[in-house]
Amino acid sequence: MNIIHKSSAGRVLDTPTFVLSAETPDRMGDVIVQKGWKLENFKKNPVALMAHRQGDMPVGVWKNLRIVNDALLGDLQLVARGISQTADLARGLIEEGILKAVSVGFVGLKAEPMQPRGMKYFESELLEVSLVSVPMHPRAVMVAKSLNMSDEQMKEFFTTEPAGNIGDMVNKSAEEQSLRYQAAHKRGIYALINATRAQRARGEL
Repeated sequence: MNIIHKSSAGRVLDTPTFVLSAETPDRMGDVIVQKGWKLENFKKNPVALMAHRQGDMPVGVWKNLRIVNDALLGDLQLVARGISQTADLARGLIEEGILKAVSVGFVGLKAEPMQPRGMKYFESELLEVSLVSVPMHPRAVMVAKSLNMSDEQMKEFFTTEPAGNIGDMVNKSAEEQSLRYQAAHKRGIYALINATRAQRARGEL
């Protein structure tokens, strides 16, 4: 099974709405036809994860998925305050404009290559949607400290690197962070596929 992952940054004004995917070429030249999304299975369990960590509890759910102007939109409903520390921190970072990107994982069901490069996906099945962070930078550090986030929590939200010096992370380039998140995304997608297969084998889906 060929699992594809694509990221999008775009919270719609001061609302809970996020652009999950758009029908525009990405850096690889790929295009996802938005009307080709297969959402039925995802809607049965539309949980919002943090950075594709399958072993953690969800931070919320995605509601009101719809196609508008060649873009897939979804409304994020975070869990109530006080239930999940991770969700509470995510809420603060979203409100401060620090956490505003999402990443979708999907299977391309019908696609063909384009010229001079890239693939065009005419039909795709959505598997999961996660909140993902932007690279660590000075303002993010300031906001994180104002939310009383520990160094470990900052690593959890802003990097997939093992424990290290927070000051070092500030100097990481966006490209380096992007590569790490892509790797983390792929691990998360494979974990999701394995979990879904196990649920189907047990007759839970």
